[in-house]
Amino acid sequence: MTAVSACVTVNYAKPVVTREPMSQKALRFGNVTMVCEAASSSDSTLSISWKKENEVLTYVNAVY
Repeated sequence: MTAVSACVTVNYAKPVVTREPMSQKALRFGNVTMVCEAASSSDSTLSISWKKENEVLTYVNAVY
């Protein structure tokens, strides 16, 4: 009996950030608008999550 091994490589389309958010400073309780854009060659829907202190921010127009 002869052992045969195989290797399969799957290439996934990786999203690319096309517009990174700029660093900003704000006064306490002040407003900040952050923009981020990404693109991919995949047909899959992209989504962007915002985090503060490694926690996902769930409300886009909320005060954190």
